[in-house]
Amino acid sequence: MNVLITGGASGLGLATAEAVEKEGWRALVVDVREPDQRFDHITADLADRGQAERAVRELAERAGGLDAVVTAAGIDACGRLEDVPADDWERVIQVNLLGTAAVVRAALPYLKRSRGKVVTCALLIPGGMRTSFFDGRPDQYEPGPEAGLNDPADVAQTVVFALRQPADCEVRELVVRPSTETSWP
Repeated sequence: MNVLITGGASGLGLATAEAVEKEGWRALVVDVREPDQRFDHITADLADRGQAERAVRELAERAGGLDAVVTAAGIDACGRLEDVPADDWERVIQVNLLGTAAVVRAALPYLKRSRGKVVTCALLIPGGMRTSFFDGRPDQYEPGPEAGLNDPADVAQTVVFALRQPADCEVRELVVRPSTETSWP
């Protein structure tokens, strides 16, 4: 199975790429940063629709098609609306929303042929994880020591679970969080 993973250079994306490979599947990584060289990859900025679309098409063609897409790329800009620069906020929307849509749209022709699956971090709600996602935030926006963040490798197993489901079974929503995390219901 060929699985395209956005954000595969770090965090949940990297953990998912590693979990995919442990299953004997092929991880195809798209990230703004250079990922581990063991993965077939393309460096692309998902805020740029053209780059996102080209990356998907090139990886799909190299691999002979796609069986799944996992959109794990994501950024944020913490703070009150009046304190977050408009360019920073717009980049969050470009990467997280429009970049995700561009990747899925570009993958659809391949996924239709394979009856493939899409797992997005909009439907998989991963909760807080021990990744660099929180680095560089002001203290009030960092998880506290009591947060009990998840290991991204554990969360990646929920992605594998969703990908293993039969073609006629859809997992519409998964919330994964540590039992002690205070920021999720």
